[in-house]
Amino acid sequence: ELESITDPNKRAAWLEGDWDIVAGGALDDVWRKEIHILPRFPIPSSWRVDRALDWGSSHPCSIGWFAEANGEEIEIEYADGTVAYFCPPAGSLIQIGELYRTEKLGSNKGLRESAYTLAEKIREYEIKMLEEGWIEEQPWPGPADNQIRDVRESDVDTIEKKMSDRGIRWIESDKSPGSRKVGLQLMRDRLEAAMQNREADARLYFMDNCR
Repeated sequence: ELESITDPNKRAAWLEGDWDIVAGGALDDVWRKEIHILPRFPIPSSWRVDRALDWGSSHPCSIGWFAEANGEEIEIEYADGTVAYFCPPAGSLIQIGELYRTEKLGSNKGLRESAYTLAEKIREYEIKMLEEGWIEEQPWPGPADNQIRDVRESDVDTIEKKMSDRGIRWIESDKSPGSRKVGLQLMRDRLEAAMQNREADARLYFMDNCR
């Protein structure tokens, strides 16, 4: 059925798992691959790093690691040996790591991993980032999908508790009325600030290892 898709954008996304497309999405007009995607570089110890979770078991699960710039200039060395200087405004966010847990990229099926297994995957990912020199300190807890705190049975630990037992902790996310619209606008503002190179406004970037 997927092979029969003729729309080139849908074919790229649904069949090939390539979502870097223009298909009438909410961010297409403020997204430029050549601007918003950065080569991977080590994060200075003075920048805050945390993680965020969109929980899923039967559906895909996504964990992202984000660095928050403090306004200082840093040096980036590209694969070809050339060097560039990068000075994003304070408060700019760069996604520096990603775990996307799915049965198959482009599908809507998760791996049905337990909270313990996922916590261990997250811990292993962070240890690897530390060992390879991409970060200098363990990331801080960031926001997680609030369903990890749901109490289904009084005598069974929540997903949050199970992950906490493995050393992976989270803070509560904002799911108040209107938060999705506000969040989308914040993303648009940050992507646009990077496009227009606005010096005072915080931006949003993604490292090229976050596929």
